[in-house]
Amino acid sequence: MDINDIIVDVPAWKWVLALIFTLGLTLVRYYGEKKWFLASVRLSILAILSFLLLEPLLKSVTSEVEPSTIVLAYDASQSQWMGKDSVDRKTALESWATQGQGLFEQRGYAVEVWDFAKQLNERETWKCDGNRTDLSSALEGIKNKYVHRNVRAVVVTSDGLSNRGRDPEYGTASLEVPHFFIGTGDTTQIKDVEISELYSNQVTYLNNEFPVEIRIKANGYEGERGRLKLYLGSDLVESIDFKIEGGFITHKFSIKATQIGMQRIKAAIIPQEGEERTENNYTSSYIEVLDSKRKITIIAQTPHPDITALKECFLTNLHQEVDVVFSYELSANTEVGECDVIVLHNIPNSHSTTPKAVTKAINSDIPILFIGGSYMDWSNIPLERVGVGVETSKSQQVIRGGVNEGFGLFDIPEGLKVELAYLPPLSKAMGETKPSASLNILIFQKLDQLKTEWPLLAFNKDAIGRRSGILMGEGIWRWRMEGYMKNGDTRVFDALLNNSIQYLDSRDDVRRFRVVSPKRLEEDERVKFTAQVYDAALNPTIDSDVSLSITNESGEELDYNFSVENNAFKLDCGRLSPGEYNWKAQTILDGILETLRGAFVVSEVKAELVSEAANHGLLKRLGLKSGGDLIGQISTVYTEDIGDEFAQLVDDRIEKRDIIHEFTERFELININFILWLVLGGLTLEWVIRRRQGSY
Repeated sequence: MDINDIIVDVPAWKWVLALIFTLGLTLVRYYGEKKWFLASVRLSILAILSFLLLEPLLKSVTSEVEPSTIVLAYDASQSQWMGKDSVDRKTALESWATQGQGLFEQRGYAVEVWDFAKQLNERETWKCDGNRTDLSSALEGIKNKYVHRNVRAVVVTSDGLSNRGRDPEYGTASLEVPHFFIGTGDTTQIKDVEISELYSNQVTYLNNEFPVEIRIKANGYEGERGRLKLYLGSDLVESIDFKIEGGFITHKFSIKATQIGMQRIKAAIIPQEGEERTENNYTSSYIEVLDSKRKITIIAQTPHPDITALKECFLTNLHQEVDVVFSYELSANTEVGECDVIVLHNIPNSHSTTPKAVTKAINSDIPILFIGGSYMDWSNIPLERVGVGVETSKSQQVIRGGVNEGFGLFDIPEGLKVELAYLPPLSKAMGETKPSASLNILIFQKLDQLKTEWPLLAFNKDAIGRRSGILMGEGIWRWRMEGYMKNGDTRVFDALLNNSIQYLDSRDDVRRFRVVSPKRLEEDERVKFTAQVYDAALNPTIDSDVSLSITNESGEELDYNFSVENNAFKLDCGRLSPGEYNWKAQTILDGILETLRGAFVVSEVKAELVSEAANHGLLKRLGLKSGGDLIGQISTVYTEDIGDEFAQLVDDRIEKRDIIHEFTERFELININFILWLVLGGLTLEWVIRRRQGSY
């Protein structure tokens, strides 16, 4: 510690006051006495105490050396070694992946090793079995982790094939240091016929026909004949011969759904003679066949642009179908057809009689969304049905909306608050609105910039459980159009209305045992479940044990037990092989065994089984762009001399430079324990000597 490291930032008069205090108390006790030693001890102790009262700070400077770092990133996907001589390629790649770190450490670098396939992961153990490659996110991930670190170079080992994420060459933000690439894989183009894509709907309905499109990629075998077979479940539904041409071949089919549930669609090509890679000759997908759609009936007073906007919005949900009926089409004996939700637009109306079918529907248990404009007769609807009383006049007014942040019946669409700020106003009859206590308001009315407590869009559930919604304004077609003009889509509007319909059509779940399970996953995703158990008062409880068994297509059963995390039951089953699975969850409530069942599918990922040759040209371009290069390749043979050459090439191209970081810290001198013991020691010494001399 140097004297210059002590900082005292006080005015001069405090120094003078401290000096007077120190000398004064010393002279008061020892003035006129020739006890020089004791006086000096007393003076020193008081000087220390006075100095500490000035709040001195001690500056401490520490240094830390950050060594030059090399980041090694290895592509751990299957395409690195698949194909001809796969065993030798895999062995060579494994040798380089496990020895590369030591070769750079021998040259004095700090080395950090990462593997990437679907995502970037810090190396634990080397496994080259990834079924997707995202080179772009790997490069960006390295940048995010090392942007303020002393990294001198990044060395990437890859075949240059990326089948996930952005194109690595365009729009990828890399760390601003030289990137050196080492090529792997086979750069020769093999003769192969593969199914590159199978497109189909995720959902269809019983007895409906759904489209299937299959894209075949061929390299070689031009002019020869191939055979494509298409299966739905175990049934062969199509089998065609086709002429093999270079590039892509597309075939489209229409298949009828004849069974309810998750159905497997499988496409297979009969292998050609001498074809090296047959793993990509087949692929599969799954489609869920449902029994029926949600039926929505829109009943309108007259044709209106709102009706078209509502219908188009509702049809964006593939699980819904929409019928439109006008009030003049409802005769005295006509009834509203069977449906799940009714939307009434400007009905009841002050200018015409309400059809009997509509009155009957209002008094029924069917959920209804009431949309009312300038001529809506709200007084003709029972208060308990809509949860709001309205006193209207013949005058009209325009209103805007503001989001109620406390709304909690369902999720508010992201972006709604921003859109409401510029959406056109709706029109309604002027009058006072009196919401009841049972009304849950999603959007408040705004008169110019004045936000009221009156509802614009709200929901009500009456004493017998009937659900209703109210939208107190017409002209919402402008909302949908304005959203499209501003954002290029109608996502927010469609989510708002479809969420409203979904809430109205839902029923209160009073089950005491519930399980949330996946529907469809890919083989590289983890299978996770959550469960909830409730007591008799429907309060969550964790006092029960919850078990789950999963059965695969072969009838093999896997048993699991849920664990409790954050007062909820959770289960992570890990990754499962591709196929169809059924699950059964059980718990005991009040001595009764409760059981829930379900199913899910795990789809096979074949992105790494393509016949595309390794793209070392891309690696070279990425290297030159960053100031690095493609420095070599690993094929079927690897020796330590090859790895040593790679390390030396990188070492020769970069500047090794350690960085010294200095950290300055200031802390109060009074916190040093040594000073406390020094003061106590001085006081003790003075007291002991004075006692021995007969003084106090």
